[in-house]
Amino acid sequence: PSSASTQPSLRATRRTDFQKMDDVLKNWGFRSLGDFLATLFHPRVRGEKDHRSSRHRQVVAAFLQGRSNVAMADIIPLLYNHHKSRPKRLNTAERSAAFSPYKPLAQIRFAAPCLSAWATRIVGDAAYSRVGKMARKPKDGSRHRRHLRASTNGRSPNTQVVAWEDVDFTIEELAHGYKDEDELVWFLTECFAGSRKNGKVVVKKTRPHPVIQVGAISSFITARNQYTSGDLALPIGLWLFATQAHIDVKRVLCRFGYSVSGSTASRALNTMTDSDLHRLK
Repeated sequence: PSSASTQPSLRATRRTDFQKMDDVLKNWGFRSLGDFLATLFHPRVRGEKDHRSSRHRQVVAAFLQGRSNVAMADIIPLLYNHHKSRPKRLNTAERSAAFSPYKPLAQIRFAAPCLSAWATRIVGDAAYSRVGKMARKPKDGSRHRRHLRASTNGRSPNTQVVAWEDVDFTIEELAHGYKDEDELVWFLTECFAGSRKNGKVVVKKTRPHPVIQVGAISSFITARNQYTSGDLALPIGLWLFATQAHIDVKRVLCRFGYSVSGSTASRALNTMTDSDLHRLK
């Protein structure tokens, strides 16, 4: 007789992940995938009873904190690049909603444009907050060229005024300083001004984009706080004064946030000159 067993195998055939998913979708009891996800990621509301089980909380926490084998970095591209998440070419209303900063998200039905519109607002809010932070005066009272005044009336003993060494700098120093201070602001302005080749940023010899970025960021900061002109606007104002630029040139550049006014530059020169005379005495 043959030694091979003729008994049928009692072990069930191993199911694929797609078969498991089909079983879940058949028996989950939710009206839609959206209802399921909204319940899965339901946040705990302070002061209300948490109806989630400990398993529910642990599974969601592991995923959101990157402790699961598949993390958010894997899921976002699947959602955004899924061919069903993008509207067809004839659906101009949905296609135009991509990266929209104003259209209500609830009115954007397709996933890809909705994600991009949501991300646009997140980045916009972050950029607003970070430029505002760059424009605020340090609370510790430390000396920073950006916040130096052209002159002081003497009523505030803590007012820090500009000195000659404060206008001795290079654009490269400012560029490195801005990049180190806030990478997001630097990255966004680099996206606006920088050229790319094979996906990598390249610096052109004519109008290198880091110089353009420095001018843009400096004017952004000055626009948020008129007293934060020490990075570039005040030195440019002094340069315009030294070159005897026409008053209209000074006014236009001041309006654009690239320079301080002629009167501010004049006061700064008087302050620095008086300081040197005081030292000589």
